[in-house]
Amino acid sequence: MFAHMLADYVLQSNWLVSRKGKAWTALALHGTIVGFVALAALAPYLEQVWFVLI
Repeated sequence: MFAHMLADYVLQSNWLVSRKGKAWTALALHGTIVGFVALAALAPYLEQVWFVLI
């Protein structure tokens, strides 16, 4: 949840906000950003939650 909020409100540009409802490529970029932020947030715990990622 934290990763999605950070990616939505801090890391998302106006360009991405205006286009993610119109183009699948913008939505895919948004998903990639959220994924990387989530991975960074979970990095200290990856050893314990690796099975969730598989």
